[in-house]
Amino acid sequence: MSNVIELKELRKSFMMGKSKVDVLKGVNCVLPRGKNLVILGPSGSGKSTLLNILSLIDEPDSGELYLMEVDMIKASRGEKQKFRERSTGFIFQSFHLVPELTVLKNVALPGKLSGYPNSKGRAQEILERVGLANRLTHRPSQLSGGERQRVAVARALFHKPALIFADEPTGNLDHETGQEVMTLIRETCEENDSHLILVTHNKGLIEENDCVLSLENGKGVVS
Repeated sequence: MSNVIELKELRKSFMMGKSKVDVLKGVNCVLPRGKNLVILGPSGSGKSTLLNILSLIDEPDSGELYLMEVDMIKASRGEKQKFRERSTGFIFQSFHLVPELTVLKNVALPGKLSGYPNSKGRAQEILERVGLANRLTHRPSQLSGGERQRVAVARALFHKPALIFADEPTGNLDHETGQEVMTLIRETCEENDSHLILVTHNKGLIEENDCVLSLENGKGVVS
């Protein structure tokens, strides 16, 4: 069985004034195909830093990183950009929708940027799947928090990516709405054969099919 993600001795530090802060101090992890990954840890443990590296938003200082068996340390900037556009989707805690655009145009945006031939048709298809067929012409300010996160989920799924990165996707939602959104995320990932990489501090979001990477003091323990 091939692996979706492989991390070997991944390290990352930042400068704060004249001081060097080591955030990741040698993280190791293997995620097999068919599994999802939950990254757990307290505030300041490096969860978001690791997620940014995994989603190719940032780069590690050292170590090895393989996504879908591609060596991302050796990959060129263009290769990383192409992989990010076609093989990843991102769901943020704060939705990050474009306020001036309608729901339909928000979801179609990834397709428009990548030259997808029928981006609005694909966007409408996904919005129907997430239960927002009657909200196509609404703007984000006209939606509830749960509806806005559903739009964000639909946008992340536009290209049917292999990897869906979710950074505390229920953090701004009440418990019941958060549970509904997480169920939707997991169901749509399964339908699209996508792997979910979830950052959270909530152990209640862990399911049986998840690999769990617990971060503490810059180190990771996989269970």
